[in-house]
Amino acid sequence: MNKLLVSCLIFLLFSCTNNDSSPVDPNAAKYPETVTYNNGNWTSVFNLSYDAQHRLAQIIEDRESLPAYCVFTFTYDNSDKLMLIDQLGQEHHTIAFTYDAAGHVSSWKYDDMAPRLVSFNNDIYAVSVANIQTFHSFDSENDVTMINSGGVTTFSYDETKKGPFKHVVGNYQLFSLYLDSFMLFFGSKKPLLNITAGPQNSTVFANFYDSQDYLTNFTGTRGNGMQSWGTITYGN
Repeated sequence: MNKLLVSCLIFLLFSCTNNDSSPVDPNAAKYPETVTYNNGNWTSVFNLSYDAQHRLAQIIEDRESLPAYCVFTFTYDNSDKLMLIDQLGQEHHTIAFTYDAAGHVSSWKYDDMAPRLVSFNNDIYAVSVANIQTFHSFDSENDVTMINSGGVTTFSYDETKKGPFKHVVGNYQLFSLYLDSFMLFFGSKKPLLNITAGPQNSTVFANFYDSQDYLTNFTGTRGNGMQSWGTITYGN
């Protein structure tokens, strides 16, 4: 093979391999795309998608104990406040929210039932349903810190690491309080350390992270020995 031919082959090799690659920014925000979660009884796979404003737009749940997918769709206003959750699966349900002038939830409405008032005092929300009052509170990032529904449950987080929803915009956390609680275990902006709800029901989390300090795996162990676990995969 002559020198001219070898030179041409080397030029073609480098022109094909080098020009089409682009560097990956290691500091780019990451968003969870898939969460596999086992609550100790069954496993669900959640596929997550986002709108152009990086708000949680849809969750598709494939639960091994259910015959069909469950799809949750989220609608927000221009201030990134959650206005509507639409659940489509074996049953169809909707939950709508209204807000006061200060941006606090003032009512919620389940399907066609009459709206139920929500009050806000001393950083605590109170919701009355069928003469039963429940309470909840959030921190500055809208992660749930307390639920009181016949007993007080508190949530503590690792402030030094990144939860799966670290960069997700909007108060999507309402989903866990008003529709389905599964996202309490992985849907926060900071990784959970403890859920404290009495000796048998409290949960301690062992967390694992990637090189950018994003939560990738966790195991939660309750006081009675029952365990839950989750695995998170990310996209940009």
